Amino acid sequence: MHKSRSRYGHEVTFRYYEDGNTQPVRVAGSFNSWGNSKDTLINNEYGVGEMTLELEAGRHEYKFIVGENSWKQDPKNLP
Repeated sequence: MHKSRSRYGHEVTFRYYEDGNTQPVRVAGSFNSWGNSKDTLINNEYGVGEMTLELEAGRHEYKFIVGENSWKQDPKNLP
């Protein structure tokens, strides 16, 4: 996850890569009421799914949803 300052909060880029994954990947979290339908990552030229959202400043929790309903923690952002 990458953060940069914007006029209204922070632009945050979520990235997800799993070798061999061909299913859609979405991001759900405290910033979208844990909704799992609209925030779908788009694969870049390297095959990494990514999406940039503008979030209010503060702490946000999130997970990736792979396929229909496989919720996964961000492997690059584990405690």
